[in-house]
Amino acid sequence: MSVWPQCPPQSLRIPNRSSENEGLQLDDNHIIKTIPLIQSNLVIMLTPARVLVYNMKPFALVSSHERSISSLQEFGENVTVKPSIQFEKPIAGLFSERERDSLVWFQGKIVFYVQTSNNYLLTYQILKNSTPFNIFTDYGVTAYNPNKFKGKLEQDYDYNLDDEDTLTVFEKGKSSKVIQDGYPASKDKSIIKQILNTNPENVTELPIKKVELRLKIVLKFDSNIIDVLGFKKYTNVGDGTIEEHLLILFPHGLQLLSLVDFKLRKSSLIKVEHGKCITVCDGNVIVIGEYPDTQIPIINTIDMKDLDVKSFAITQQKNLITSFDMNGNLALVFENKIVHFNLEIKQIEYEYSLLTPIKICKKLSDDLIITLTNTNILQIFSRFGNLLFSTEYDEDDTRSFPIFKYTDVIHFDLTLLTTTETGEYQLWPLYELNNGSFTNFRICKTHIFNNNSNEIVLYSPSNDRPTNIDVFPTIKLPTETINNCISNICVNENQKLLAVHIANKDLLLIQNMETNTWTRYEELLIIDMQWLGTSYLVCHIRTDDDLNMVICSRIPMQEATPKPFSEYIIWQYEIPETTQVFNVIINTISKYRLLKMRHKGESKVINNSELIYKTGEIIVVTNTGFIVFDIISNIEVGGLNIVKNIYEVGKIHMIDLEFLSEIGWLASYKDGYLIQCKDKMFKMEKNDQRESWKTENILNGIERIIDVIKEEIYLVQKKDMIAYRFEDLWDSREPIVRIPIEEELYPMSVTPDTASFRSLKCVFNKELAKMVVKYEIYLDKLIITKLQTPNVDLESITKNYYPLKHYKFTLEKILSLKVINQEDLTDIITLVKLCHDPNLPTTDLQSVDMLEIVSNCLRKIEVKYWKQLFINLDMTPRDLLALCIECNETRVLGILLLVFLNYNDEGEESEGQLMQDLAQDADITQTQMDSIPNILKDQEMMLHILKILVTGAASTRERKKASDSWDMCFQLIRILKALDKENNTDLVNRAMEML
Repeated sequence: MSVWPQCPPQSLRIPNRSSENEGLQLDDNHIIKTIPLIQSNLVIMLTPARVLVYNMKPFALVSSHERSISSLQEFGENVTVKPSIQFEKPIAGLFSERERDSLVWFQGKIVFYVQTSNNYLLTYQILKNSTPFNIFTDYGVTAYNPNKFKGKLEQDYDYNLDDEDTLTVFEKGKSSKVIQDGYPASKDKSIIKQILNTNPENVTELPIKKVELRLKIVLKFDSNIIDVLGFKKYTNVGDGTIEEHLLILFPHGLQLLSLVDFKLRKSSLIKVEHGKCITVCDGNVIVIGEYPDTQIPIINTIDMKDLDVKSFAITQQKNLITSFDMNGNLALVFENKIVHFNLEIKQIEYEYSLLTPIKICKKLSDDLIITLTNTNILQIFSRFGNLLFSTEYDEDDTRSFPIFKYTDVIHFDLTLLTTTETGEYQLWPLYELNNGSFTNFRICKTHIFNNNSNEIVLYSPSNDRPTNIDVFPTIKLPTETINNCISNICVNENQKLLAVHIANKDLLLIQNMETNTWTRYEELLIIDMQWLGTSYLVCHIRTDDDLNMVICSRIPMQEATPKPFSEYIIWQYEIPETTQVFNVIINTISKYRLLKMRHKGESKVINNSELIYKTGEIIVVTNTGFIVFDIISNIEVGGLNIVKNIYEVGKIHMIDLEFLSEIGWLASYKDGYLIQCKDKMFKMEKNDQRESWKTENILNGIERIIDVIKEEIYLVQKKDMIAYRFEDLWDSREPIVRIPIEEELYPMSVTPDTASFRSLKCVFNKELAKMVVKYEIYLDKLIITKLQTPNVDLESITKNYYPLKHYKFTLEKILSLKVINQEDLTDIITLVKLCHDPNLPTTDLQSVDMLEIVSNCLRKIEVKYWKQLFINLDMTPRDLLALCIECNETRVLGILLLVFLNYNDEGEESEGQLMQDLAQDADITQTQMDSIPNILKDQEMMLHILKILVTGAASTRERKKASDSWDMCFQLIRILKALDKENNTDLVNRAMEML
């Protein structure tokens, strides 16, 4: 996942206290801390003396609690707020997998804790007549994968909750309603308008439910509270009784408190010294501490079953700010550095420095980090420290986004919320880049963005041309409702069909992008889906009977009367009930494999239309391994694939559940598989005995797969964009290209046909946020890498890359840089001389590309480097001109003449001085014969060149080319006149006769 702002944020302010402020010696508009309660559709804001409860979607204040002066004097000011959470992963000895699954749609009271300066915990409850599942259904808001836990749990929920629980707000001092059901309304609203708005698809605002905020109990502690982690678990799994648990970090250790009805039932103490914060990472409870004298951090891993502690220090760092789980690693945040620590091997896997000191750092997702700097700049980083976005302030630019004194930032529902010291808060709507799968190895991937405003934005390298006005076409969903939770979006091969699944409505939308028509298919619980070719949609679905199935449907481009979705299904596979599906991967292979056909009886000739090919594969990743299917198709004359059969090739059994559950991509290669799991790439092949499989780690630090095209894979590895051929990756060789990533230019797409890639940048100021694409050619880096390979085959480089659009420009660039850096030119000169179309009939024409490259190189480098270039070319300037004449290459002739005429114009010398030097009589020795001044004084050669230029100018039909050629002709006559000012020859007259 990657995100960028959709527009500048909307700035709002919390209300002032409703009670009197007399005697209150503090700023109660200072927002100290903010937490999201996503499962409850709520946000909590904390000030020194208030708790403010906001409805998350739509955003509105729904309740508050203002503390009195006596309360502040007794308990102290509010310091921070902590939610009571549900763990995402089981924790040995503390929280089971069964408890995790049971608590996903928890229906009980919402609990959070406010820590005060006098070491009290104010325990608050929120009563709300709605469940997390109802909130997901009605608002499209959830903290979990909406399809992962749906199924069986769905039937346990009450869909007939009291509609009278909708919040109604009256204007102070008046009886007229100001807000009712979340909509601006008044008493004179007509009954007709109310009837018209009953269509759920025309609802543009959502009802706001009542909440009741209660201060349930105050917990007092004698020791200083350093950190708090609250969570829920069952007293005994299955009995329905929920316990609130607290992990509280004190100076003397970590204490686990079990509360039933907020009364202490059990307490356990784990001795941990110098603790600073509590973190849960990859199913482990971690206490991070610091030695008081050196500030060196200590990592304490807590065994919650045996109440044991294992400690180790990281001596290279100091002054920890915070820590969190980052895709299974422990992220340690310091003022100017972020460290990824692997708890399993107890080593630093990766670290990167930041230019600006950090004030606040949080995790947006397993792929993203957000920071607020000491200078109040908001920044979004990828997992390995690539800067995606920054609000960097430029005091010289009046449109720069202003500086706010930020205190916190949270993320929910594709929205950022930032808070300030002055009571202002900002809502930042975001675009999300939908990573999706790489289903088609034959074409470049179409990249998809979406937001929470029913907008889908597409970007395809094939559409990124100067003639296209809109590089980012926007598609609006055919609904006015703003409660859509979009779980899957994909575009077919020819970019004519778009599929969108809305998870909270079990709704599949298919758009014909040519006619802009939408087709709706309801009651489809789709967990994942991808297009196969142009018209086949492969879906992992859950049926009404709670069965998992993989289906393939042939979707028509357009029908007068759409049929039920079930009638389009051409193939289905039912997953066994005891099997858990982690992922379904669909690949269209780059090279179709012709399959042999057997005929019974007499042999007969097989027509091309009857040939069948393996065109793709479906791989179902489960808790027991892989189930592999081959896709068998017939290829029509126009290249359209018609799926004839999808059959099971076999099963591969594996027992590593953690590995299987984290697989993001895999593809068959040779007799094995390439597998991406978390940030690593593995190859899996059979052992020598051919009875079992072995996996080998072949690449680390993978942040994102950009694309997979024709057995080449393009990735972001740490802070580089790299490319591998499958063969090189399989054999653990070096990548074919490695390109450092620039700040705020994140690689988004690759086009191998032009050896170029595109990076995304968000142009942001107080007036706009705009996505722009930077185009960059990497062919030069690709060729340089090959030239550094021992025994490189230069002819193969020419054969493979000559057809690319920028090949000649690339050779020119490499040649210029090597000449300037005084590097060995042997290989690059050979490449330049080999640069020609292999289909050219004569050897004379094969020098045209070489002449163009050399002339452009001479034009770009300084004169002092010319000698080195000519020596390595084994040519003289006269040889170059003669070769141009021989090839009748007028354009290159003109370039060379202009370059040679200015060969010694390095200082402030005037053109007149240059001509005077060229016109001086001098004895021409053999060694001087090919010098540039003497070439220019060679009358016959000059006239010959002029004749070629005139002929070329007169014969061309291209306006610009003709204009340039005539300019060169007149330039040459001017030169001839300057060389013969006294008219001692008929040189100029002969030249004019040609014109």
